Amino acid sequence: MLLIGGAEKRDIDDEEELLRRIVRPDYIRPDRKLSSAIYKTRDGYPEQNLSVYIGTLVTPSDVTTAFPEHGVAGIFAHVPRSQQLDVVHRPSGVDKYPKLDAAHAEFEGQNDEGKCVVMARRSRTIVMHPQSHP
Repeated sequence: MLLIGGAEKRDIDDEEELLRRIVRPDYIRPDRKLSSAIYKTRDGYPEQNLSVYIGTLVTPSDVTTAFPEHGVAGIFAHVPRSQQLDVVHRPSGVDKYPKLDAAHAEFEGQNDEGKCVVMARRSRTIVMHPQSHP
């Protein structure tokens, strides 16, 4: 393991659940499934270098405590890998929450519309966005 910014960089197993913040209520459809927008920029383009948190290092509660205005989605690491995206532990050094910073990871590679759709279909909502559909 390599130390990055004071945190150990670690390998991520395919069965590791990764946590992604649900930053907007419309990322959850009325049927409670996730929209592909969860893997896009606010402008609607497929997001490159997507940020997630490693689920064995933080809990959904850690995420919502730091960001109470967000929900939390989960996706297993094998899903983006099946879409030719690497999953890399990359402590960010930017979170003002050290536990989240140490658990930060990214999906690297060329993301596109089709990959966003596949990843959304294979993700789950763990914590609803506070303003999402009842």
